[in-house]
Amino acid sequence: MATRTWSSTGSTDLNNAANYSGSGALLTTDDLVFDSTSTVSASASANLDVSSISATNQYSGNLSFAGYTATYETGNVSFQHTGTLNLGNGLTVNGASAVVTIASGVGTVTASSCIFTFNGTTGMTLTENKGIQTVKKLVLGASAVLTYSSTNNYGTYYSGDLPLVLNDNCHFTTNNRIRFQQTITGTLASIGSNVVWDGTGDYVIFESFGSAITTSIPGITYTGSGIVNIRNGTYLNQTIRLTGNINVGTSDLEWYGNTYGDCVGDCNGYNITCGKLSLGDNQSSGTWKFYFRSGTFTITSFVSNYWLASGATTIDMGPASINCAGSWTFKNTNTINPNASTVTITNTATITTATRVFFNIVINATGKTITLADDLRCFAYTLTAGSVNQAGHSILTGLLYYAWLLLAGKNQLGSSFTGMR
Repeated sequence: MATRTWSSTGSTDLNNAANYSGSGALLTTDDLVFDSTSTVSASASANLDVSSISATNQYSGNLSFAGYTATYETGNVSFQHTGTLNLGNGLTVNGASAVVTIASGVGTVTASSCIFTFNGTTGMTLTENKGIQTVKKLVLGASAVLTYSSTNNYGTYYSGDLPLVLNDNCHFTTNNRIRFQQTITGTLASIGSNVVWDGTGDYVIFESFGSAITTSIPGITYTGSGIVNIRNGTYLNQTIRLTGNINVGTSDLEWYGNTYGDCVGDCNGYNITCGKLSLGDNQSSGTWKFYFRSGTFTITSFVSNYWLASGATTIDMGPASINCAGSWTFKNTNTINPNASTVTITNTATITTATRVFFNIVINATGKTITLADDLRCFAYTLTAGSVNQAGHSILTGLLYYAWLLLAGKNQLGSSFTGMR
């Protein structure tokens, strides 16, 4: 193992051993250092495989790995220089407890072709304070352990085809906002077995980010404290479809459209477990449709059109079974198809319908009180346990429900009833 310090007097070849202190070829046991010894910019001419790299804040040159990959076998990776940084096609870190740092003072960072791969199995750390807007992909190897943090409020964007790969038995801790964007039709993530995903970051964001594409989101289990956000990006005619169950514990789940065109969110028969479930369109001119389908949903509360009250949101509740341990709120800009769904309220709650309707609603909240904020309309209503404070409002069920549907009409109701399917 040797420390090789960049000492070039003119050559920019990052792979040329003659541009470093010491003698002999660059080895996988060498630690590369870029400091004030030489501020000549350095560009890779081949793939690099060394022990570690450190570009200190005394180094003002530019570093570029464009077209090539860099592998660091045992040591740390630190970019704190003031010049630009092009991370090339791949940055692979194999050290069991390696620390990777990209400081906020680094110049423009280019990483749109770069795959970040972390294979260390003891406890690696990625501190990405620059807030890189586009990295191609993040890969955690089998049994890898990685903690991600950043002082940049917007975190890192991983954007491409299959931008996230978490292999079997890995542990991923996200302590800052992080975003994964699928840019073509395909699967946004590959999640192996026995994966642990936790952390204190405020958001984990999954986004469909291309025009006329279908993005599949596989089964995900997240035990952190952040909000999980699934969104149709600002492109037109997208569909996001689940291909596995989503379990984020008691963390909130926001699923919404952020587009000016027609977009779809589809649970596709899979289950969701979360804290508050918020649905809606984030653009006043957008049209967003959400399908519960036939899954089971376990949530602590529900609100529709959470982001922007004027967004056009249609929610089809399917034959879903929805267990809600808190308040339920429909907004008056929603179109609701209650279909053949069953909503069960299991704890203290306020139900706000905004003249929207339920198919089957069950109150099963032992020792708790459910309060109506307005009239409750449903095909079937069952009070199993708990009490209901109608607060002067009516409960319309069965034939009264149908009569009200006919008299109110779809335009006033904001709900379209299609019966069992």
